[in-house]
Amino acid sequence: MSSFIVLQWLLVTATMFLFGSSGAPFFNVYYILTLLTLLLFDGWHGYTVAGASLLAGFLDWYFKLNISIDLPLVQQTPTSLWLAQAVVFVTSTLLFVYIRAHLKHTQRAMFDSSLALAQRNTDLENIRIQLEEDVLTRTAELTAAKDAAEHASQAKSEFLANMSHEIRTPLNAIIGMSSLMLDTDLTVEQKEFAETIRSGSSSLLGIINDILDFSKIEAGKLVLEEHPFFLRSCLQDALELLAPNVIEKNLELLYQVDPALPAMFIGDVSRVRQILVNLVSNAVKFTREGEVVVFVTHHQTPDGQYVLHFTVRDTGIGIPEDRLGILFDSFTQVDASTTRLFGGTGLGLAISKRLAEMMGGTLWAESKLKVGSNFHFTLQLPVEPSPDQPHLSPEQPVLQGKSVAIVDGNATVRNILRDQLVYWDMKAHLFATGSEANAWLKTHRADALILNLQAPMMSGVLLSEALAQMPALTQVPLILMSTSVRRPSLPESTPVVTYLKKPVHPASLYDALMQMFGHAEHQAELDENGSGEFDKAMGSKHPLRILVAEDNKINQIVLQRMLERLGYRADIVSDGQEVLLALDRQAYDVVLMDIQMPHLDGVGATRLIHERWPKAQQPTIVAMTAYALKGDREHYLSLGMDEYISKPIVVKELVSALFACQPLPH
Repeated sequence: MSSFIVLQWLLVTATMFLFGSSGAPFFNVYYILTLLTLLLFDGWHGYTVAGASLLAGFLDWYFKLNISIDLPLVQQTPTSLWLAQAVVFVTSTLLFVYIRAHLKHTQRAMFDSSLALAQRNTDLENIRIQLEEDVLTRTAELTAAKDAAEHASQAKSEFLANMSHEIRTPLNAIIGMSSLMLDTDLTVEQKEFAETIRSGSSSLLGIINDILDFSKIEAGKLVLEEHPFFLRSCLQDALELLAPNVIEKNLELLYQVDPALPAMFIGDVSRVRQILVNLVSNAVKFTREGEVVVFVTHHQTPDGQYVLHFTVRDTGIGIPEDRLGILFDSFTQVDASTTRLFGGTGLGLAISKRLAEMMGGTLWAESKLKVGSNFHFTLQLPVEPSPDQPHLSPEQPVLQGKSVAIVDGNATVRNILRDQLVYWDMKAHLFATGSEANAWLKTHRADALILNLQAPMMSGVLLSEALAQMPALTQVPLILMSTSVRRPSLPESTPVVTYLKKPVHPASLYDALMQMFGHAEHQAELDENGSGEFDKAMGSKHPLRILVAEDNKINQIVLQRMLERLGYRADIVSDGQEVLLALDRQAYDVVLMDIQMPHLDGVGATRLIHERWPKAQQPTIVAMTAYALKGDREHYLSLGMDEYISKPIVVKELVSALFACQPLPH
């Protein structure tokens, strides 16, 4: 660079000496020569010296043009002009050299930065490639793990299905035969044995169902149905299932539903009932004395949906506060000793909580040791319009203003009945004992008396004797309540209108009151001997020609006996091919079709029936299977079957399926 600067200096100086003093236009020549010379060298060098040369030339031209001007600081001689130009040239050259050096430094810094940036880009690219490889590797591992988990889940589901089938098949025989046995004339001891067999097998079936439900929930394969159902009927059915245990333990089982709650909702009624049965059965199991009460209230969401709030309250042993956190864990009991004392798998609460969550709610518990527990669960269900139900209306002109005395030793019973009567705008008077009511009735008037058969009357005195000694009670029409179906012996003059089984359903109480005041067409009485499982007149009331397709000999006998108890005579075949041969010989209204059969299974037989017979001649096909996994019902219905029942076959479900079948036109 230094040689270049010197060369430029000499060139510019020589040019100025040759041409600069003349003041002629030739001074432009050194500008041109300087520029041309600079263009032959490095660009930054050229720009630096060219700038200095042009500035010097400009000053030279300026001084020469204004030679006549008086400059007080500079003597206007050729030498002074030359020196001035030289100073300007040197100064400008140094300035531009500094500028160039700074630019060069900046350029170097930029170059270094670009190298560093390029290195960083390279590093980032390497990292990106590594991350992509890691992601691909991890994705492959996760995919493999997912496939393995799905394979394991599928294997577990198949195992559970096979296990369910293998266990349910003999259970069907045990439960079915015990039900048939109980429908015969037995001694007290024999009946006790048969009840024990049926109870034990039903408990085993419940455990199997819990395991299957838990498996389906864990696998995300449990699908909820959505059908309209009556909420109060669902609750009543759940409590009816547990009534024998309640009677055996001498407990009070009660319920109270907000009267303003709609009658029907849309949801999976079997799962709602399952939650209720789980919670209430637990409450009964862990309550030695006292009561179990179910309350149902509600609130509405902004979009009009109903959130149902169920509370199951008991007076049982309670739960320690530090154990509430594990209460809903799978296969967990509050205390290992409870398993030995009360039994259970520890799955019921876990399943109930998951079911509640699937229906838009949740489940939680409150408890105090040795005092009792409150189990709460909520469900969010849409309302279904329902036909009018008179007992749900608060407008009751017939009942309005009527006075009713209630006698029951349980305060909760009295309060629930009072709330219902007040809802109908009636007057309720509550008494814990018969003697209290008798004393009150001597000076007051009542239109009706609701009396619990187990209510304290007078110590050691039978009800009939107590009524004889308390004539005021016999002057009022009576509604008697009892957990037992057996009616007491009463004086003939006792004005009993009806008997109600506890827990008292509002509809039954309504019918009894309306009958009492002359506005009812029927009497809501209990069957004195109880209601058996088998309606022997069903075959004549709802005649059907039935073909049973079942390969298991024991199950054939069970089904045949069940149908005989219902008034039907059925033909029996062992596989799908025999089904087709039987249908060729004669027409049947119903085929109870087992799925798993040799030679030709139930699905294949169903397909051939649809192919060979016109629609009007096809029997109603009821699928029977010991498999009870997710989607079985929907699956078999989609294959052309009309109804579905699972094994072990329950009489109630069989009756329901048969009522859904219609005879073919003859």
